[in-house]
Amino acid sequence: MTQGLIGKMFTTTQASAQKGGGPFIEEAKYPVLLFKQRLTTWLEKFYGMIRDNLKTEISPLLGLCIQAPRTARASLIKGAKSQANALAQQTLKAHWQSIVKILTNNLNVLKANYVPSFLIRKLFTQVFSFFNVQLFNSLLLRRECCSFSNGEYVKAGLAELAEWCISGTEKYAGTSWDELKHIRQAVCSSSEAK
Repeated sequence: MTQGLIGKMFTTTQASAQKGGGPFIEEAKYPVLLFKQRLTTWLEKFYGMIRDNLKTEISPLLGLCIQAPRTARASLIKGAKSQANALAQQTLKAHWQSIVKILTNNLNVLKANYVPSFLIRKLFTQVFSFFNVQLFNSLLLRRECCSFSNGEYVKAGLAELAEWCISGTEKYAGTSWDELKHIRQAVCSSSEAK
């Protein structure tokens, strides 16, 4: 893929130089500068596509992560037998674990393709910021989500994300966890309100 991308950029650069125009007037004099500009453009384009695809893949799951499923909530609230309670806990974590799996898969693909760690950190920082905004806005807009049981549900999910950040190491996760500051504060407030 890399050779194809660089080859296409080189061909595009040559074609543009032969036409004698385009956005880079000085291209015949400075081919290295032109190559750098084109490479930067391609990198920004692909980075945006990867980030947007990751957000699109996770968005449907985020909607499910803000409100605990009724059956699982009922089991937890009633203090059902330990087996039913364990099943309820597993149900509660399923959506969050799906998000963690998506994050892990994307991290593995990026590492396998030798994406620089600073770009990976930037990507996950932006995705976690997206999580924070989506979850926090959902809490504000859906009054039924502002309950102790939902607070505990989101808190458990955030623990899954914290574990992922720790296992992802500072090299790749960076300051992603800090991006969840507002939703963490909101969840702690709802848990203490009981």
